[in-house]
Amino acid sequence: MQARVLLLGDSICTARGGSYGAGGYAPLVMKRLAHRNIAVEHFRREKWNTQNFLAIIMAGELPDTRVDLVHLNVGLHDLARKDEDSVYTVPLKEYEGNLRAIIAHFQAQLPATLVWASTTPVLDDRHERTKSFIRRDADVRRYNQIAAAVMDEMRVTTHDLYAVLNRGNLGEVLSGDGVHPTSLGREILADAVVVTVLDRLGLGRSQGLEPA
Repeated sequence: MQARVLLLGDSICTARGGSYGAGGYAPLVMKRLAHRNIAVEHFRREKWNTQNFLAIIMAGELPDTRVDLVHLNVGLHDLARKDEDSVYTVPLKEYEGNLRAIIAHFQAQLPATLVWASTTPVLDDRHERTKSFIRRDADVRRYNQIAAAVMDEMRVTTHDLYAVLNRGNLGEVLSGDGVHPTSLGREILADAVVVTVLDRLGLGRSQGLEPA
């Protein structure tokens, strides 16, 4: 019987291509798991923050969620600010509450295994040169810390994609905007997601891949 996986994330996971993002890691994961008879779907909307994501799932607007595993992340858009004097798009305390509501909804409605993916790093200087708004890596770490605590409390596995990219040279795995992965970064993220999916589904690892 074919296993089914749903990847939910921002443009790091699922991008429309173009200059930065170039499709995200999801299409690579799809290709690498197809030969293992695992069907992978991926989904995102613009302004992918926890406020909007919570509204999407409560309205039943996700694709078919009768899957074996859901690998999800929301964070990069929550911690963005217009400028130094602005509040975060979703302040940290609200982010925590939204995460609890999101996970509670999935746990109540789905039999699927849940895996939370941490938000990936930001190179501050590159981001500031190319974006009209602010993101800081220090905030990524703060939001990830809160998310990890929520997932631990709610017994959801955290897949630390932040650490996965930080194992290498961030200047090589993040593109010119300081947030989207390069082709090398996408390969690294895809390998990590494939290993985690196979492990969590109890299907073993792809040859040559190590645990993420």
